[in-house]
Amino acid sequence: LRREANEMLRSLARDVDRVLLVETADLFELPDGSVRLLSDDGRDLLYHDDNHLSDRGAALVRPRLTRALARPTTGAP
Repeated sequence: LRREANEMLRSLARDVDRVLLVETADLFELPDGSVRLLSDDGRDLLYHDDNHLSDRGAALVRPRLTRALARPTTGAP
């Protein structure tokens, strides 16, 4: 279900102007497709619960969001 939802979002981002998809699945998915719950060193949880990132999980996403928000926008609102 997670992969199907991500593909739907990718399609939306391709088809709708002013939508930028920030890919993060690779940060939280193991090679077998399961969800990565622990940091690389195995010491910290990446999630508080089944839907919310922990501080450590958010730290993985932060650089990508920062880059995305820094991108110049084009066109009028």
